[in-house]
Amino acid sequence: MSRSFAMLSFSLTSSKKIRSLKSDSSRWAYICAHLSELSNYSGMFRYPLSIWASDAGQSLEQIPDCIADLTGAGLVEYDMEEEIIRIISWYHKKNAPENASRVISLIGDYSLRDFEDAGMYCRSVSEFIVGSVRRAQGWKPDSTEWPKLRDAFKPFIAQVYQDEGQPFLCALNTELDNVGKAVQAEIVSLFMPLLELRKSKSTPPCGQGADRVGAHVDETRRDLDGDEYEYKDEEKTAILEAFAHKPSSGSPSPNGGLPRRNRKEAKTGAVLATDAVKNSALARGLK
Repeated sequence: MSRSFAMLSFSLTSSKKIRSLKSDSSRWAYICAHLSELSNYSGMFRYPLSIWASDAGQSLEQIPDCIADLTGAGLVEYDMEEEIIRIISWYHKKNAPENASRVISLIGDYSLRDFEDAGMYCRSVSEFIVGSVRRAQGWKPDSTEWPKLRDAFKPFIAQVYQDEGQPFLCALNTELDNVGKAVQAEIVSLFMPLLELRKSKSTPPCGQGADRVGAHVDETRRDLDGDEYEYKDEEKTAILEAFAHKPSSGSPSPNGGLPRRNRKEAKTGAVLATDAVKNSALARGLK
C-alpha cells in the first residue's frame, strides 16, 4: 500500500549513522527513499535504480556509490538483483503501527510478498513484530487493542516460521536483543519456540545464502496449526522466571518497552517492565 506522506524524526540531523555518510548525496538519497511515491507502510519496497537515481539527482553510475555508503552505515538494505530496498529501523522510529487495525493491515501487506529475498523479508517482519509490540507498551493494560494484537500476531508469526524456517527465527531473535524484558516476554508468549532460545542466549544456525532462498517449509512443521504452539501453565511460569525484571524498591525499572539505545528518551510515565509482564498474555493466562 503506497503512502501520501512521510514521517521523519527530528533526530535525523544528529544521527551518528547519517553523519558518518561520506557525502550529502548519500544523505539526500536516504531521504528520497522515505519520500518516494513507490514507498509503503512497511519501509520495504521495489525501488528501481533508475528511479532512485532520478529522485536523488544522481546518474546511474553514481547511485551505486550512494547505496554502498548507506548499506555500509546500516541505514538500508538493497537487493541489486531485484531492486528491493528496506529502510532499517523503520518500525523503531516513527512508523510503528499505532493500533491493532494497522497491525492487521500490515500483516495483509506482508502476505503479498512477491520477491525472493527471504533474508530481507525475515528481517523486515521481525522488526515489524518487535516494533509493534514495543509501541503497544504505551497502551493501557485493559485496552481492547491488546487481544486484537495478540490474535493477529500469533498465527502470523507461526505462519512465517513455517514458511521461512530458521532464517526467520534468527532474525526475530536478533531483534529481541535490542528491546526490554517486557517486549521479549510478550512476543515469547505468542511463539513458544523462542523460549529456550532466549534462555540459552544462543543463535540458531542461519546458514550461508539464507538471504536468497525461496519459502522454506520444514516437513516436520508442514501440518502444524496454531494449536501446536499452545503451552501449559508451568511453561508460562518458566517464561516469567526467565524474563521478569524486578526493579529496586521505590525506583522504577529501566524502561523495558524501549530499545536500550532510546532509554534516555523514556517518559516518566512509561510502563515498568514488571507491570507490563504481569499484564501480558502470560500472567493472565490468555492464548
